[in-house]
Amino acid sequence: MGKNHNQKKKSTNMLIAAFMLFIFPIMLVFLGVFLGGYLGKLMEGAIRIYQIVGGIIALVLAVVFVKLFDKTTIVDKEQEKFYWEDM
Repeated sequence: MGKNHNQKKKSTNMLIAAFMLFIFPIMLVFLGVFLGGYLGKLMEGAIRIYQIVGGIIALVLAVVFVKLFDKTTIVDKEQEKFYWEDM
């Protein structure tokens, strides 16, 4: 019973890491494009240019957030390791 609790905890950490690496940057870029388009509409400028700039700024922010997340993550030395040969 103790193993199931420990396994669930590891799965949660892996889900958060997978979200931060794959889903979060994509969501942030879409948000940047949306906000850039909205800002372009408000400023009555070229909406497409504002969308591109918003997406690029959001992508840079996503890279910074992922790097910060990577720095704050602690590697668990006792975690069970899986190898491709074992699967």
